[in-house]
Amino acid sequence: MEILGFVLMPAMILTYGVKKSGSGIVRFGAFYAVLGVVLNRINVSIIAFNWNLPDHLHHIIPPWQEVAIVAAIATIHILIFRWIVNRMPVVREHPEYREFH
Repeated sequence: MEILGFVLMPAMILTYGVKKSGSGIVRFGAFYAVLGVVLNRINVSIIAFNWNLPDHLHHIIPPWQEVAIVAAIATIHILIFRWIVNRMPVVREHPEYREFH
């Protein structure tokens, strides 16, 4: 049910929205897909989590190296996004292509 309702349905809604050039439909499909991801994470972290384990197995604190790697990857993603936005016509219109818009 989760795959049909929150993976295939958003994919079909997004495909339909792109074919019909409907930005509202695409926005709804994107929201629906994000809702599916959130539902999946809740399912994995709350419903499928084994609450009967002893306490010392529940609370795992990641080592500092793992935290540093995650922080570095997130920083790299942000820097790449900023590079793309600043170097390509994402926020502003490129002057050579004004007649095509």
